[in-house]
Amino acid sequence: MLAYNKWEQGVETMQTKHQPTVPREYAGKWIAWDHDITRIVASGNSLVDVLKSAEEAGEPDPVLDKVPRVDVHLIGARIR
Repeated sequence: MLAYNKWEQGVETMQTKHQPTVPREYAGKWIAWDHDITRIVASGNSLVDVLKSAEEAGEPDPVLDKVPRVDVHLIGARIR
């Protein structure tokens, strides 16, 4: 997962953060992580509902993510 840092000296930097494994029960849903990406604070089928639920759970700056369905397999290749 890629997370964007705040502006540093006028240049936006990007860091790769380790994301914990997501339980299968969230497959195909939107989830909201806490700001540190250590726990899921909300989930649902609608991005808007998940954002509202995260704010209600006390997380003002959640990291939003869409979890792939169980039947979707992601593969990749290195492009040179």
